[in-house]
Amino acid sequence: MLESVLQLMGLALAVPDHTTLSRRAHAWRSAGKRPGNQVPPAGPLNVLVDSTSLQVYDGGQWLEEKHGARSRRGWRKLHRALDADSGEIVAHTLTDQDAGDVSQVAPLLDQIGGLIGQFTADGAYDGKPTYDAVIDHSAAAAIVIPPRANAVEPSDDRPPGQRNRHIAAINSDGRMKWQVSTGYGKRSLVETAIGRYKSIIGRHLRARSLPGQQTEVAIGCAVLNRMLACARRKPSAARQPRHSQPFQRSPSVQFHIRAPTPGAAADSDMAQAGIHPWTSQWILLQPSPPATGAQCDQNTWRSKSVL
Repeated sequence: MLESVLQLMGLALAVPDHTTLSRRAHAWRSAGKRPGNQVPPAGPLNVLVDSTSLQVYDGGQWLEEKHGARSRRGWRKLHRALDADSGEIVAHTLTDQDAGDVSQVAPLLDQIGGLIGQFTADGAYDGKPTYDAVIDHSAAAAIVIPPRANAVEPSDDRPPGQRNRHIAAINSDGRMKWQVSTGYGKRSLVETAIGRYKSIIGRHLRARSLPGQQTEVAIGCAVLNRMLACARRKPSAARQPRHSQPFQRSPSVQFHIRAPTPGAAADSDMAQAGIHPWTSQWILLQPSPPATGAQCDQNTWRSKSVL
């Protein structure tokens, strides 16, 4: 398949075999620090973090599908950091299913070279380790993480931190108002990105080893970033507005309502008045109605009944 793709591209390149590709996948590294080698933005990032599970399709799943044998399913956890403004995946890690979400905050932030303006995550990331990792990366970053339902404000006289202010705001105004005021609703964008990854790249990992699976995920994230870059509208100074000309109304049609009168002579009057001479219904004429005394039949009348 790869050889046919290269032929369609017009490239005279040798196609390595599957063993060579699998061996190279263990040592593959992205060309840039950010996935997809995208240009970092000028200002601070609005980072959204979440994790999801990817199924490992190994020999156990093959036996289950082929012979109906029950096997223990293996999973990997994909941790991702998303830029809320551009939708790009700015960092990712792949771990086994037993790794905690909080333990991957620092590795994700290490992949982000610029400053962070806001860090948003769900309640699974609540805790001092997450706050410390974000502050160590960007001291002025705003951290938006919903505290646990049983979280209480400290009783000492120390100045309240960001987490304590979140607790006080939720206790006074409620959780919904806190979500609106902090912009927590943008976290749905990272869930949408996870659904995009699973629908386009897939829900399964095809590589067998963890290094190969990490390379597979890195390529998938780079592909999604490239697709977003291609679909994003490019700003152009010569772009004209869609409605550059002033709006002009079409010529209006005047109605003359008259009561129908019997007789052949009345047919001409009815035609002038906008009444079909055979159905006696009021109709909407075209901008050029037939002249007085013109021959009218059901085929030449281009009209629409309004009753």
